[in-house]
Amino acid sequence: MAKTYDLKNVVLIVGPSRVEGFGETDAIGFEWNSDIVTPTVTADGQYIYSRNNDRGLMVTLTISQKSSAYLFLAFFLEAQHGDNLGIHPPVIIPLGFAMIDPSTGESITSFDCVFISRPAPSKNKLIGEVQFKLHLPNPKVTPALANII
Repeated sequence: MAKTYDLKNVVLIVGPSRVEGFGETDAIGFEWNSDIVTPTVTADGQYIYSRNNDRGLMVTLTISQKSSAYLFLAFFLEAQHGDNLGIHPPVIIPLGFAMIDPSTGESITSFDCVFISRPAPSKNKLIGEVQFKLHLPNPKVTPALANII
């Protein structure tokens, strides 16, 4: 059986809205904050493994500047941080995050998504892409079991 992948089938939700209109080459990137353990070698050559206990996951969303998602992601970022408006909220209110790939069963969900950075504005001859960086401090990750069948 041939395995296929179609980004159009992937469902991404930030806050209450679905994100669509991804960039031409990149779309959704994930990177763990740190490794699971840090190995240390003792003087006699033995290894000691220290658990890091950092389950944080960085998310990079690359979308087209003309995507409808650009406006609402910028709105959620300002609602969460407010510094562009000069209104610093006393606390950062986290948003929900869900990425589900129905073709493979892979999913990443979190109830405490926080925007880490905002995209820099730019104007070019051709329409460009913008990137939003988000952090999930303790996501629930379900591996893509259909990929191994």
